[in-house]
Amino acid sequence: NIHRYSDRDNRSLAVGLGQLVSEGFLSMDPFRTLQKVHLTRDGIALRFMTDMLRVYLRANSAAQLNRALGKARIRQLTDFFPPAKRDSDCFVRHFEAEDLPEIIELHNASQAVAQRDALVLDIVRTARDAGASAANDGAEEHDEAAAHAANVRIATLAQKAMRRNAWDEALTVALVWDGIMAAVDWPLRQDQVEALALAQIERHAEALEAFAATPKAEIALLKHVQMYCYSDAKLTKIFGRIVYALYSADALSDSAIIFWAAKGARAEGKADFIKQTETLVKKLEALAAEDSDDEEEDEEDSDEE
Repeated sequence: NIHRYSDRDNRSLAVGLGQLVSEGFLSMDPFRTLQKVHLTRDGIALRFMTDMLRVYLRANSAAQLNRALGKARIRQLTDFFPPAKRDSDCFVRHFEAEDLPEIIELHNASQAVAQRDALVLDIVRTARDAGASAANDGAEEHDEAAAHAANVRIATLAQKAMRRNAWDEALTVALVWDGIMAAVDWPLRQDQVEALALAQIERHAEALEAFAATPKAEIALLKHVQMYCYSDAKLTKIFGRIVYALYSADALSDSAIIFWAAKGARAEGKADFIKQTETLVKKLEALAAEDSDDEEEDEEDSDEE
């Protein structure tokens, strides 16, 4: 009923409620009612929320505000803006004028997460649609064609998102990995988990390879896979096989794997993951040493000539 009160009374109410929320005596749940059209249309809800948030942020951080909004299921502060002013430019201009840069930073961070989530979801849909199409066709050549088409589509989606959000390849390849793996419907049996994981990597390695094109991106992918397997118990024991699958599919180079094992691995699960990849790393190191010896012999032969 705040539309029935004066601006002065609303300001006093917003300040009082902001103090109660700030001190933990009240949640932000009641403020969801301010998203009704008749309150947002004329900016009443926005003025009320702005006054309340200013009080809240005097004693609390932007991170605490984000958690409080999340608990109240308030997903976007733009929902309190008039319908015609719910774009980022209007949002930034408003809170700049109100000298509340913390809310702008929170909004930008939220938008960044939303953009990353949107790409992952697009990749999941693309990978699943391709898998369903291949399953219906049955023939192996159709499966390969569907996988290639899906990888082209995934790469296109990721490239557009990368340009639009000014992401680097290191972040983009990690998001591509997340989307590809999230597209799998995981079974309960561990032997089936391994088979599905390796098949999914082989099927979509082309998309990963497109963004693991630099040493930095390769190491970023490998570290991300390490954390992904560390946090997902069903994949922890097959990390070594996953790395080998990525190497066999040209999504990871020998130098990236050797560097990761020597000094690039993260602390989480490091001992176990290093052990799982020990045989592969030794093999790659031996091949690298042979290549180095061959190059030295070629140089000596050239000098003699």
